[in-house]
Amino acid sequence: MPENGKNRVTVNILGQNYVVRGTEPADYIQSLAVKVDEKMRQLSQDSTLSTTQAAILIALNFADECEKLRKQHQELAKLLEEEWE
Repeated sequence: MPENGKNRVTVNILGQNYVVRGTEPADYIQSLAVKVDEKMRQLSQDSTLSTTQAAILIALNFADECEKLRKQHQELAKLLEEEWE
């Protein structure tokens, strides 16, 4: 059983290993790391940004995507709620 209900997963991003702890399954955490690695490699190839700059831009892009999906979810939930009234 994982420690405190958390999995410890070693992921590799841009050749660096990171130990990530989380409650999600290891394969899910690994899949997130693969997405981050792909984005980092893509951005690194297309620009002269430092690793830190690339990571910040990718974090902003992921945050934007998350916020848009959250708003879309709220709108859909509201429409469903109105439909059931």
